[in-house]
Amino acid sequence: MEKKRSKGVTIFSVYIIALSLLNIWGTLSAIIKNLPNTDIILWGNVGWLFRIPDLIVSLLYIAIAIGVLRLYDKSRKYLIYLNIYDVSVAIAYQALLFATFLIRGIGFAEISPEAKAENILLITFTLLSSLICIYFFTRPKVKEQFK
Repeated sequence: MEKKRSKGVTIFSVYIIALSLLNIWGTLSAIIKNLPNTDIILWGNVGWLFRIPDLIVSLLYIAIAIGVLRLYDKSRKYLIYLNIYDVSVAIAYQALLFATFLIRGIGFAEISPEAKAENILLITFTLLSSLICIYFFTRPKVKEQFK
């Protein structure tokens, strides 16, 4: 009997692949063009190293999303784990950023409004999209598709 994939699973998988490709493109562009970002400003010339795990996670997301499209249950579980990882890293990164501000004596008021807005939007988007994804793929109706 052939497995039937819901529209939601397809939409989430395509969404994940598209975001991952966009992230890879943006990260590589920033590294190649040596664009200043919060990591470079705070940690100097080694700031770009913080982007390598980003690239690896994006590649993992693409591989896992392809597995989800094929309705592999392990891929569904890995997707949930990776989203839990993303939520944890987003929170830890914000704590590290705040600690670095304190240690270096950089006041939050000294950071440009654009950088603040970008940071707040990024963390909000990451948390919301990850939590929605975790919720969606842990629902019993969705889990049934992967058996």
